[in-house]
Amino acid sequence: EPISGNISVDGTELKSKSDIRRWQTNISLVPQNIYLSDSSILSNIAFGVHKENMDLKKIEKVLKITQLYKFVMGLKDTYHYNVGEGGKNLSHGQRQRIGIARALYRETDLLVLDEGTSALDSKTQLDIIKQLNKLQNRPTVIMVTHRVEILENYDAIYEVKDGSLNRLAG
Repeated sequence: EPISGNISVDGTELKSKSDIRRWQTNISLVPQNIYLSDSSILSNIAFGVHKENMDLKKIEKVLKITQLYKFVMGLKDTYHYNVGEGGKNLSHGQRQRIGIARALYRETDLLVLDEGTSALDSKTQLDIIKQLNKLQNRPTVIMVTHRVEILENYDAIYEVKDGSLNRLAG
């Protein structure tokens, strides 16, 4: 809860803790270091969803967006490949892309990438951003990054410098 003032989203004030909590369920956060459980790729993407409720078409879609589909289909166990504790059987970039796939699987209104693509090369980052922009019900994306060159397709770009927030473009 704010110390002073109020929090509004799309003109609707969030007055109570339950209002704020309800809004928070519409946010997906992909941090730089992704938590992965010692289980399958499928379970890590559809994190918290019971097996019988997992949507394989949606899993396939988010794997394609994150450029993991060919990699996963090339694995002996495909979707059921065990990523190991903390994702130790994957590269850092693959773990980050599974984190993005998890966020997209949830289909929230707001996607926050907090250095969530830092382990990816610039081309892969741009390709994923282009795929996000093609989504019919695309989320609002807030990307925190040190790589300014990947921000060319964003509506607004802000820089945090010396404790100030400055609009650079858009």
